Amino acid sequence: MPVPIRSIARGLEVLRIVSLNGAMNMTGISKSSGLPYPTVGRIVHTLVAEGYLEREPARKRFRVTGLVQSLSHGFQKNSRLVEVSRSTLIRLTKELEWPMTIATRLGSSMIIRDSTHELTSNTFRHFYPGFIFPMLDSAAGRAYLAFCSDEEREVCLRGIEISDGKTYHHAIKLARTSGELERIRQVGIATSRQTSGTAIAGKNSAIAAPIFFGSEICGILALVFFSAAMPMKTAIERYGSEIKEGARAISTALLEEDNDIVFPS
Repeated sequence: MPVPIRSIARGLEVLRIVSLNGAMNMTGISKSSGLPYPTVGRIVHTLVAEGYLEREPARKRFRVTGLVQSLSHGFQKNSRLVEVSRSTLIRLTKELEWPMTIATRLGSSMIIRDSTHELTSNTFRHFYPGFIFPMLDSAAGRAYLAFCSDEEREVCLRGIEISDGKTYHHAIKLARTSGELERIRQVGIATSRQTSGTAIAGKNSAIAAPIFFGSEICGILALVFFSAAMPMKTAIERYGSEIKEGARAISTALLEEDNDIVFPS
């Protein structure tokens, strides 16, 4: 019989303990798991870097992120956000002729929950549910940062600092001090002149708007178009209102649902 990998077993145990108990500090995790404090520290920082845990900004405590839910079989199928938004995605794709996506926060990154790339030829490649992309490089990520709470925003930025601080040092500083996020809140949409993190970086641009469940942001609706097809100003004039309207329609539909809805954080 193969010998279990001890480090993986310990990491899963820490993840299970935090998931069951909610936000915990290092000492509490060490006591609950029976693992030495230094070992817990290495495990926790690894889980933060990989997006499974995040540190609360006001306390030295760690909590699980939505990435933990993605480990569960069928998580995507059971997402009410995907079910409610599908008809709007299809309608907008037919009307605007560009692919639409639904994305949510996943740790300090964004993840596609649904898309319509397969419904149009105006795409370089299909981005299927489960595709993860950087938060600060994308219209969807910046829209999320602009409309989430101050506490959640700081959690995201600290997570990026821990996992990829050297790459995004300047972008993190701008997100905190430049006023860009306030401008996004004022106009209601965020833009990106490229879709980064892929083999076609620089060929796609995007416009994104927030989806809310009540007063809390729960996802992002985004349109992706060829960067060479038109200037961003033209794209905003043509599609900005439709994207904001679509996001509002999804938000309204979510509130009309009778089921209790829990979204990944």
